[in-house]
Amino acid sequence: GDGYCCRHPSVQIAQKKMMGGWKIIHDVCPECNNEGGGPTSKRAPRRKSSAGGSSRGSRAPADTESNKSGSAASSSKKKKRIRVKNLKTEDEHGKPGKYSGYVNDEYRPHGEGTMKYENGSSWEGIWNEGSQVHGKAKDKSSKH
Repeated sequence: GDGYCCRHPSVQIAQKKMMGGWKIIHDVCPECNNEGGGPTSKRAPRRKSSAGGSSRGSRAPADTESNKSGSAASSSKKKKRIRVKNLKTEDEHGKPGKYSGYVNDEYRPHGEGTMKYENGSSWEGIWNEGSQVHGKAKDKSSKH
């Protein structure tokens, strides 16, 4: 995991990127290649899937598409988070107000957000399916 060949610690195969992931310097350690070790000596470090566009066709694992079909493929699909501003809605107690923050597919508060109630008070924190989970209530008198 440090970017150097496990057989030849002086040979750097990959370099860690500042934003995470690896920049591949050599697909195969030149020293291992000279020794004629063949495919068994291909000891490039494992790359994180977030490494980005530096993947080369020969280095990509062959089992990614064939073995992980069906349920695994659908679960890896990242859900797009929806953010709203001043959405007229009610909290779990039926109190009307305007919500700004993240919502679920049904546009109910879900994630980080703030509800500003019609009476002037507000509640800021984490929401789950329209219910307050963790946060702070602010009274209208606390505003300066």
